[in-house]
Amino acid sequence: MQTKSISGQTAYAVSAGGAIPDLQGNAPDQADIERGMKRIEFGTHGTGLPSQAKNICPNGYKVAECGEPNVRPEGQGVWSIQAYFSIICA
Repeated sequence: MQTKSISGQTAYAVSAGGAIPDLQGNAPDQADIERGMKRIEFGTHGTGLPSQAKNICPNGYKVAECGEPNVRPEGQGVWSIQAYFSIICA
């Protein structure tokens, strides 16, 4: 997923797994983290984004981009939702 900059702030690619790249496509290193870059991974269920984003961005956040959700049955009426987000901390 492509990351992008909005209003001078970096939107961080968020996925249910894997490394989260910066704008150059690199996983954040310690210097990035110290500058405030967040390494964010969310669970695969729909409730994952609000609860975890609130913990990572205590002053609030905006969803900058949402990828196409991948919905699949897990059996016995349970469905798993995996989606990809970019968020900006307030």
